[in-house]
Amino acid sequence: MGKTYLLDTNVVIDFMGNKLPDKAKKFISQILDEEINLSGIKSVPHAAPLL
Repeated sequence: MGKTYLLDTNVVIDFMGNKLPDKAKKFISQILDEEINLSGIKSVPHAAPLL
């Protein structure tokens, strides 16, 4: 089994919007041809205020 990668949705959005540096775009393009896992956060619970 080869390497697998976990991509955050923000990275994918920036990649699709052409907002990443050239080196990052090249790397993402290469790993998109392989098996990837995509993470996403639906909501973040509110933290208790610091006193």
